[in-house]
Amino acid sequence: MTLVKVFLGGEKLIVVLEGQDEFRISERISEFRLAVTPSEMREINTTVLDGNLITIGELLAAVSTVPFMADKRLVIVEGLLNKLGSQRKGGSSENNLTEWSDFPDLFAVMPETATLLIVEKTFSPANKIVSQILKRSKVEKFPSLRYRELIDWISVRCSFLSIEMEHQAVTLLADSVGNELRLIDSELKKIKIYSKGNLVTTTDVRLMVPYVRQQNVFR
Repeated sequence: MTLVKVFLGGEKLIVVLEGQDEFRISERISEFRLAVTPSEMREINTTVLDGNLITIGELLAAVSTVPFMADKRLVIVEGLLNKLGSQRKGGSSENNLTEWSDFPDLFAVMPETATLLIVEKTFSPANKIVSQILKRSKVEKFPSLRYRELIDWISVRCSFLSIEMEHQAVTLLADSVGNELRLIDSELKKIKIYSKGNLVTTTDVRLMVPYVRQQNVFR
């Protein structure tokens, strides 16, 4: 099922985006943002909240707000599960844990016009309250890419950006920049301007990407 079908399908939705890959997570968030239409109403119907500071009452108010001249409302919460998973009973944050034990009630009254997006680098699923949230959520994982996955990602990104790059050049870029997808994306956009539609070779990558040049200096 595609994102748009899920997002606009007339059902309440909670999605957890988990992982260390900040760039791919940011792109997934952008996809959810784009599903809020019409585009001119996108910002006013999108709310971003700090999970370390928010109360369950504030979250309930955010997801219950009626969309303004749009079909859907998007609420993005960052770091909530990590906060809840790190709290322990008997500590100074016990009242916070008690408050969040009412999360199932929040989901029960959450309107179909709302999509709740929870963004996490890491969290402990063993926590009872976190486990309750996960049972009602769709979890998407974004771990750091392994080497072969990185090569494939660069190739796909080249196709997305309409760049024709030889395989050796893709490998050189991956070896030189590493698993820094945002940086790779930035370098590919510069390469696209430089290449003017021509095949990108290892010579082009060595010329255009400063990390490759620095690597050659120290060899």
